[in-house]
Amino acid sequence: MATSRVKLITINNIAPGQTKIYYWNNATPSEAVWYIQAVPLTSSFTNTSLSEQSVDVEITRVWRRLNRKRGRIEFPYAYTYEHEIWYEIKNIGSKEVDIDVYASIIS
Repeated sequence: MATSRVKLITINNIAPGQTKIYYWNNATPSEAVWYIQAVPLTSSFTNTSLSEQSVDVEITRVWRRLNRKRGRIEFPYAYTYEHEIWYEIKNIGSKEVDIDVYASIIS
């Protein structure tokens, strides 16, 4: 069993209460187990006058999509398959937040 970590995206300026949906196309290996995590960034703290501040973000949903595509004209019944990992991110805090999104992959 192998594990790895992949940075999927950096998202800036998610407003309080805002939800965003993203996906990772062509996720391989297809039989892997995927765990998605959002990591708040220190760039979220633009106001230096307050000594203590907090930002909160969560992954509210993760799902998989399997796409089947028909082959080329010479092989019309040959299909290819593509896996996508979709995830929904929500800012549950009271200030705007920047985050990095990572996937832990167990295969």
